[in-house]
Amino acid sequence: MPTASANSLIASITLIDASLIKSKTKPLKKNDSSDTKKDKDATWTVKNGKPHFGYKAHIATDKNGLIKKNRITPAHIHDSCVFDNILPPDTKAVFSDKGYASHKRKRQLRKQGIYPGILDKAYKNTPLSSKQIRNNKRKSRIRRTVEHVFAHIKTWYGYVKVKYIGMEANQNHFNLLAIAYNLKRAVKMVSATG
Repeated sequence: MPTASANSLIASITLIDASLIKSKTKPLKKNDSSDTKKDKDATWTVKNGKPHFGYKAHIATDKNGLIKKNRITPAHIHDSCVFDNILPPDTKAVFSDKGYASHKRKRQLRKQGIYPGILDKAYKNTPLSSKQIRNNKRKSRIRRTVEHVFAHIKTWYGYVKVKYIGMEANQNHFNLLAIAYNLKRAVKMVSATG
């Protein structure tokens, strides 16, 4: 069974990611604001060249995959805009994909005593060095747990499309999904140790 210090170390590692979730309704037609069955909080974004209408679900988990914080935003909100809001205060190391990468963010995290395990990204005329590529592979092995959380929620809870109209109702639903997921995950963790 893990020691108390091992548990606190695991709890102090945060993994952050976001995933697109479809809207329950179709988009508003141009110049149409009267339709009450349309979701006015959902927005458009493009991912991998494909348009998406709906929301974005953001989560911060610990190394075991337990959800520490979550947030729903309109789809057009960039992942990095939510980073600080879902980063738990007890974090000592944070791992995320290159969508969160910026030199400024990494400097701020270091100033706060937080290890920035954010994947490096290549910039125009500046490809990744071989060291950055190796580091990205190592960091990816650590952060992949957060992707498993989204895979579970989407596969087992059918959370590929929101169930409600509006930000507040969908945030409440996402909170309940996070609680349900954490309870299920905690039972597996306890049964594995004992």
